[in-house]
Amino acid sequence: MGKRNWRSVQHFPHEWSNRTRLAANLIEDTWSVIEFGAGNGYLGNILGTEHKYLPTDLIKRRDEFEIVNLDLPLKLSGTFDAGVAMGVLEYVSNVRFTLKEVSNSVPNLITTYCCDRYRFPRFKP
Repeated sequence: MGKRNWRSVQHFPHEWSNRTRLAANLIEDTWSVIEFGAGNGYLGNILGTEHKYLPTDLIKRRDEFEIVNLDLPLKLSGTFDAGVAMGVLEYVSNVRFTLKEVSNSVPNLITTYCCDRYRFPRFKP
């Protein structure tokens, strides 16, 4: 994948929408949700107004976004039933530290991790 300029949502692959929809299906109807690395905030559009939803990222893309750096200790502005981090962990400096911080902050985490350099061996029946 290589380094990209994630400041502009034009660099977000369209396929990420499918991944976000799958994640949204795992979120209980009553959960409040914080999204780490929310990007374009698409998850909030899917969840709608029936969920308390807080998008966060390294930059404030819109007014409702809060700035959160997952390389630093988390100081969340509220409590949440779940955290979502789609395609974020591969960009943090210390995954173990980040997962510990997140697990101390939210009881449920929905996440993905991209291993684009790993080639899975071909399956032979």
